Amino acid sequence: MAGTRQRIGVHARAVAVVCVTALVVLSGCAGLSGGGATPTATDDGPAGPTGSTPSPNGAPESGSGTATGAQLAPGLTADGLAAPVELVNAHTEVLRSDPFTVRYELRRSGDGYDVTQTLSGEADLNGTVRARAVQRVSTTGSAPSRYENRSGRTAIWRDGGTVFHRAVENGSATYDRLLAMNASLSPNLLTQRRDLADYLSNLDDQTVTEVTRDGGTYYRVEGSFQEPYRNGATNVTAYVAPSGLVAELVVEEAGAERIGPSVLRVTYDDLGETTVERPGWVETAESATTETG
Repeated sequence: MAGTRQRIGVHARAVAVVCVTALVVLSGCAGLSGGGATPTATDDGPAGPTGSTPSPNGAPESGSGTATGAQLAPGLTADGLAAPVELVNAHTEVLRSDPFTVRYELRRSGDGYDVTQTLSGEADLNGTVRARAVQRVSTTGSAPSRYENRSGRTAIWRDGGTVFHRAVENGSATYDRLLAMNASLSPNLLTQRRDLADYLSNLDDQTVTEVTRDGGTYYRVEGSFQEPYRNGATNVTAYVAPSGLVAELVVEEAGAERIGPSVLRVTYDDLGETTVERPGWVETAESATTETG
């Protein structure tokens, strides 16, 4: 039976889950190979989403055509994004209204190594923030220490202002309790609000195509840009629902001199059908991290 290392007291160390933010910060991109396997459900947290969110690696689109109409979704017209912030606000409002399933995946290639960072989670942002997630970091080859040091699996549970982490390494579990201000499962991360605004506000050469996926209508927005602070040329593809939800975002960067190509994919699924259940390990985490005076 795996051992359990208990950390007593409210402890705000920089555990592996902090690299969840890196799924955005490190989103330099180019070419997702094969899509990867969706994690299965464990006591740590939920399985990855398997529902109807459109995905380039999923079933072929059953139909597509040139988008027409004055406004296809908030801030979006047939000519492109007329008001990116309006779309981002609508996207955020949709996710704050109903519980949802989210998955982040970042893959990066370097000189002799590959890194995959994933986060599968469920969240309810309507009122008190409740969210659970499982983050995984895996490497192949001679990955830099900043990745190797975070390899493994971390489960996260947030209920209001308290966040618990369960990190598993070499068969042993370590528990931590953090205040929400120090945690990574924030509404901004879960909705990608800030990063969506950044990506969508910089797009050049935009095209908008109406597509049908799994019986639903989406608008595929494609564009590119190259900014000095980016890791090479950046391509962005977003699948936008008429409600304004950005159901899938793919950001590809070609890489730069010291940073290889990578791809970030974020998907949202099961809106209004997701149940955010407290993981069984949280009771142990509460006992293991209670202050003793």
